[in-house]
Amino acid sequence: MRAATLALLAEKGPTGITIAEVSDRAKVSVGTIYGRVGNRANLLRVVQEEELARIVRSMAEHLEELRAGGENSVSGVIRAFVSEMEVSSQSIRALVAAAQEMGGLSEAGPASWRAVRDLVAAGLRGAEDAPFRAISDATMEWIYEVIDACTMHHLESDPQPKSAEATERLIKQLTRTAHLLLIADEDE
Repeated sequence: MRAATLALLAEKGPTGITIAEVSDRAKVSVGTIYGRVGNRANLLRVVQEEELARIVRSMAEHLEELRAGGENSVSGVIRAFVSEMEVSSQSIRALVAAAQEMGGLSEAGPASWRAVRDLVAAGLRGAEDAPFRAISDATMEWIYEVIDACTMHHLESDPQPKSAEATERLIKQLTRTAHLLLIADEDE
């Protein structure tokens, strides 16, 4: 149901989908959907919460794989974030559109954004090549906002999948920027 709802949200927007369409696409009965979520608004809310939770879990798994694999670097953390955002960009766009059009759906969004921010911040703090000893929370939030904004701009500038070269260029630029911001904070 989640995949079908997200696909329909991306295609039609939140006001353009019906339970019947989700049922048809997901190959489950309308009664099953109503039995699980009750109504269309709850379906959208449940799908939003589940997808955002999936993104947070996936980001945590990416970062854990870095630590376990000995690739715990600023570049690795940024690569994990960019990779997750590339994979999730279509569903994120659909969920943002749903939150804007339907209202009340956006409550889980900020909490998930903060959870991913905290995961990335912890990854950057623990990176073996991070050029700092201690970093202020305010600077870490700023670094994350820069990484997030640049990544979203990269993904939204053209809805087509990005070339590997363009993504590598973004990761290299974001890594350099993060290093510079980390150094700048240490100097203060």
